[in-house]
Amino acid sequence: MALELIAIAAGIGMGLSLGSRSRQVAYEEAQDEVERSTRQDKLVWVSTSGTGGSDLLQEVPETIMTVMLIGDSGSGKTLFCRRITEPDALGSGTLQKSVEPSWHSVHVSLQAESPPRQIRQRLIVQMLDTPGRDSLTSLIVPFYRSIQACILVFDAGSTASFQACQERWYSAVQHHRLSAGSRVATGSNVVLAHILDEGRERQVKRREAALWCSTVGLAYFETHANDKYEWKKMFSHLAAAIAPVQPAAVSSGASGAADGDSSVSAAAR
Repeated sequence: MALELIAIAAGIGMGLSLGSRSRQVAYEEAQDEVERSTRQDKLVWVSTSGTGGSDLLQEVPETIMTVMLIGDSGSGKTLFCRRITEPDALGSGTLQKSVEPSWHSVHVSLQAESPPRQIRQRLIVQMLDTPGRDSLTSLIVPFYRSIQACILVFDAGSTASFQACQERWYSAVQHHRLSAGSRVATGSNVVLAHILDEGRERQVKRREAALWCSTVGLAYFETHANDKYEWKKMFSHLAAAIAPVQPAAVSSGASGAADGDSSVSAAAR
């Protein structure tokens, strides 16, 4: 009888031990699944070139890029930020002119221009919208060297806005930013012409603005209410200037669908 009780107790102990191990294995498998799922969110499927034409899983990490928008009050800086970060909110009310620096964030995927059109880099663009009034410009001086890129914005429908861009705002960039020398990446300052009203005759022609930008060594871009590409092209240029994209590591062994994020030409300069 004693031996039987010992055998029963031993069996129960082994059962409890096996049960504990099973629970631990199940827990570890669940943790692995969570990690795989989390990692999958950071991966995109891209079609790679080659004779086999196979799809390989490529990891594209996100990079944060800080950008400051400067320009006269009413040039459309706030409208531009809201249009690409909160497009659904536009039209619900009148936009107020900025009276203090404010941050806006947008996610952008940079994609190769020629086949295979694979995503080469993901950006989180942190945009600093700034006030354009003379009395408030001192608020943004500390940001000129701390941000990675600077966008000079003017209203294509206003000659005065363009003149201010050439004189006041470009001078500010030279004084507060370009004087930093090698600490500021070449090509990290650009000009953005904002067409606020496409029904109004523009006062600043594209050729005129592009010529001035070429003279001072600034890349030139334009944007308007229905623009879905040019502003992305501008961010692609800035990303390439700040930190040229390096080929990402590729690992095989899985299959999936192509990423559906918005594309951007990574070849723009």
